[in-house]
Amino acid sequence: MLPENLPRLVADALVEYQSLSLVLLAIGFATLEAILPHHPVDRRRDLRLDLLGVVAGVAFVAVAYGGLRRLVGLADGRAWDGALLALRGLPSVAKVLLVILLVDFSIYWLHAFMHRWEFAWRMHRWHHTIEQMYWFAGFRASFLHILLYGVPQVVLPVIVFDLGPWETTVAAAVANFVQLWTHTNLKVDIGPLQWLFVTPDYHRVHHRAAIGPPRNLGNVLTVWDRLFGTHEAPGRSAAGRCGLVGPRPPLLRMVLGL
Repeated sequence: MLPENLPRLVADALVEYQSLSLVLLAIGFATLEAILPHHPVDRRRDLRLDLLGVVAGVAFVAVAYGGLRRLVGLADGRAWDGALLALRGLPSVAKVLLVILLVDFSIYWLHAFMHRWEFAWRMHRWHHTIEQMYWFAGFRASFLHILLYGVPQVVLPVIVFDLGPWETTVAAAVANFVQLWTHTNLKVDIGPLQWLFVTPDYHRVHHRAAIGPPRNLGNVLTVWDRLFGTHEAPGRSAAGRCGLVGPRPPLLRMVLGL
């Protein structure tokens, strides 16, 4: 006989093992990079910084997202039921797609905010210390960067759409895929779809070491860049040098986002 609490056990397992998608995707992208690299990468050169980025990032996500979820949990869900009942009642596919769309829109503007104001740039500059674009380097993100991005990534799925465990797992897997995909050192052509979706070449333009207005701020979709004037088609700049311009602040400050 099946246990009475089987649905709860399944839900707990889904939430607990969301990170499994990240591990499997990492193996997949590392393999693809070895087969179809965009350019040569000396992974040993920045290995310590990349390892620091992963370890710090995992800790920061646990603290920041855990804190945000507790704050969200203090909200009285009954007060939202009337206004958001229609959204929460949508089919699972529609809810997940809307969450991805709205989170992507929110992150576009948060990203633009961090590039526009000096105090906000401090949250983001650790991510721009990446000089060699490949899947492992993309994890560099300061604590305040992760905390800021975590607001829409927690509020929208939990408060607005009230995603269930299966829906949350799918959304998390998509987020993991995008994180690795945009920073991967992969020679790939997705044809007409590149007009709509951010590709590694597209995001590489954003990471180039150059002084000027930020370009290609989109995370999943290029449509926000096209609508708001920050789009630049990948060209020679996509193969240029990446990293910060000028002297770097102390490492601890960058990692914390201060």
